[in-house]
Amino acid sequence: LSRLDGGERLTTSNLEGKVVLLDFWATWCTPCVISMPYLEQVYQDYKDKDFLFVSVNTERTNQPAVREFLIEQELHFPVYLDSGFLQSRLRVTTYPTAILVDKKGIVRHIHIGPTSMVTLRNGIDELLKE
Repeated sequence: LSRLDGGERLTTSNLEGKVVLLDFWATWCTPCVISMPYLEQVYQDYKDKDFLFVSVNTERTNQPAVREFLIEQELHFPVYLDSGFLQSRLRVTTYPTAILVDKKGIVRHIHIGPTSMVTLRNGIDELLKE
């Protein structure tokens, strides 16, 4: 995946040995927008652990609006752009969709639609202990 800010591309080697939270979202998705401050806190709380937050925006053709949204919402996590390939491969059809992957690269939890941050944190904590 390409980063919105032009930074380092995300490859599978970046994910090895880490618990990964993939969050698929769009700026027009109200539940996605509501969850952003909470996801920012998850990012801040876990970024120094064996954890990687992969925020996947699905609006590849709307990059200026996505950048503006991130500034307005004061979000600091890296955002990656998906042309639809990853969504198709993971069968993501609803936003938001959050996917938790363990350190071995195995999908362990899929949350479709709005999800409690307590549920996400519990899942992350459980996988970090393994």
